[in-house]
Amino acid sequence: MDSNVEVPAVAGVNGSGDYRFIAAELPEARVEYNATLFPELHLPGHERTAEVTIINSKKYDKDFSRAVDDTGGWLYFSDPESDNYGLLLLDCDHAETGGSEFFKY
Repeated sequence: MDSNVEVPAVAGVNGSGDYRFIAAELPEARVEYNATLFPELHLPGHERTAEVTIINSKKYDKDFSRAVDDTGGWLYFSDPESDNYGLLLLDCDHAETGGSEFFKY
């Protein structure tokens, strides 16, 4: 990763080997949260933000990448019935030179 990209660690391994962040009943919306819960990001092509887009549906179960809206903030799946429940992504579809899109990290 580019050394100028600031991405704080907030997720933990949930035992199955993938990274999930389980928060208590976050509302569906795009909101600013306390930086201790969702730290501020500074991704290439974006201003600094701690904005979180909450997806509370199963709409993206087959392809979570379709939920990426390139806000430069966080993307969180909050529906307990979703295959993506608890998944926390970087909401950025920019890619490093020779690398993957940031939401894939």
